This record gives sequence, structure tokens and C-alpha cells, in this order.
Amino acid sequence: MYSPGLNDLDAVLAVARRSSFRGAALDLGMSTTALSSAIAKLEAHLGVRLFNRTTRSVSLTDAGRAFVEQVAPVLEDIRGAMDAARSQQSKPSGMLRINTFATAAREILEEDDEAEEDDPEGFDDEDEEGPDFLRVRLEPLAVRTFVAQALRLIGAGRPPCPLCGQPLDPQGHLCPRRNGHGPLLN
Repeated sequence: MYSPGLNDLDAVLAVARRSSFRGAALDLGMSTTALSSAIAKLEAHLGVRLFNRTTRSVSLTDAGRAFVEQVAPVLEDIRGAMDAARSQQSKPSGMLRINTFATAAREILEEDDEAEEDDPEGFDDEDEEGPDFLRVRLEPLAVRTFVAQALRLIGAGRPPCPLCGQPLDPQGHLCPRRNGHGPLLN
């Protein structure tokens, strides 16, 4: 069973905007035949013609005009929601916990007074029983630099595994290239 999608609605709006199947097809990056077929399927599904077609012109019918007036703002809202969702993928989120001595943290990091406003509900930093946590907000480049430095520190002075390149542990190494089967000793 045919179910119209966003592409079909975009096609109607493009034809209505350009008043031309050829121009709309170029805008949408599809063939004129495919566009005409998509519009015809949608019209058949709706049971009403959206466009008056002649060999020289394309114009909206009354039903088509009403359809476009209702669909255009809704599609704009959908595009806005999709763009907003996509923009979140480039923003790192979550919490990075660094376990360190408090004295080292004080020397390396500055306290952020505004962080208390951002704390999730139920976060109790006055708890004497549990460990203290420090929230650090880093830009992506700083995170990559931190990870690279941490990996260099971990591997300092230890030869790399000939198969995977990870530093060999003095007690042996479970190589991921061997699917964890048997230690590879230095």
C-alpha cells in the first residue's frame, strides 16, 4: 500500500514554487519522469488533482492551493526539528569523571561557580561517604589532546604489541587481534 512521505510533499511544494515540473526536478535532483510519477501517485492517493497541466504550463488547482498552504508550514517545522536534532550530534554531551587527588585537581583546574546551577537533581556533593567528583567541560580538541597524552603516558617505556600496537603489559597482554585468546608475553 502506498504511503506518501516527506519527499512526495517536497515534490509538490517544488512544483508549486517553480510552476514547472522540469525546474522542480532540477531543484530536487531527480528526473522529470520520476517527479511526475511521484505527483501522480500522491494525487491518486488523495483522490484529487493538485495541478492543472498543459504542455506549456503547470498551475495549482483550488485543492492543490489549499494543500500547499497547509503542508508548507508543517514541512518547515519538520525541517527545523530535524536541523535542531542534527545540530546536537556535533555537541559533545555527558559527564567525564577524572579520578585524581584533590590537591592535583586544585592546581590543574579552576572551580566553576556556575556549575552548581547546572547540577542534575539529586546530586549531593556534600556527601562524606562517597567520592568527590569534579565536572570538567572541555572542547573537542582539548579532549582529543588529553586522550592522546594519556595514551602516550600509558605506553611510555613499554614496547608495543607487534599485532595491535597497544603497549605490552609486564604480566602479559591479551591482544584484541587474537580475539583475547591467550596472552602474548614480551
